[in-house]
Amino acid sequence: MNERQTISKKRVIYSPMTGRSAPITEAGDQAFAEKMIGDGAMITPKEKTVAAPCDGTVLFVSGTKHAVGLETEEGIRLLLHVGIDTAALNGEGFNVFVENGQTVKKGDILMELDLDFLEKNAKSMDAFITVTEPDSSKTEISLIASGEVRAGEPLYWVTIYE
Repeated sequence: MNERQTISKKRVIYSPMTGRSAPITEAGDQAFAEKMIGDGAMITPKEKTVAAPCDGTVLFVSGTKHAVGLETEEGIRLLLHVGIDTAALNGEGFNVFVENGQTVKKGDILMELDLDFLEKNAKSMDAFITVTEPDSSKTEISLIASGEVRAGEPLYWVTIYE
């Protein structure tokens, strides 16, 4: 980013799950790896719980339960997408506890995963936590956690410049 740009918003996004974190560019799905769906991080989950990565509002829960959209208090839109091609599972392997329009606090449980089922039936269990509407000239994502990460630990910074 241009050092002369003024920071408009800065927000830590926390890990929604315990697992192994990596840059989104390492995703096994081209749309995520090339940041077509947004910029952020990926996590290979090791525990079944998926928690809110920040305070915000639930924008949507996918009909197939594999994805939840959130908006932070600052207006940053996030997508939590679990697995690759998991929409084809029609919700099996996912138990969602939130609904559209619900306000959540960092750490609130959004969903639980049936890890055994997903391991056997999903192309990949990698989860993606992305900022979905980044203006690349104004938004910077800075990965904080790489490798092992626990739910609730800082995952990445989102900095938005004016």
